[in-house]
Amino acid sequence: MRFSLKKPKLGRNIYALGGNKESAWYSGINVNLHTLIVFIISGICAGIAGVVLLGRVGSAEPAAATGFETYAIAASIIGGNKLLWRQG
Repeated sequence: MRFSLKKPKLGRNIYALGGNKESAWYSGINVNLHTLIVFIISGICAGIAGVVLLGRVGSAEPAAATGFETYAIAASIIGGNKLLWRQG
């Protein structure tokens, strides 16, 4: 993941876009195009996840993945993301 965001030009532009849209625009990045690309990639990944879930559950129900949030958080932590807790 780190390679795909740091090395290719598209990844660097998306990385810059996530930091600040206005500064990315000032640096010459086509913000609308890259935002569209990010949404397309996200939609494709969501579609693949839906097909995998359909194969696992056996039926297409809107509430089929209720309770899988813990698995997503655990996979994120195992992958190396940090959990930041802010004290109010």
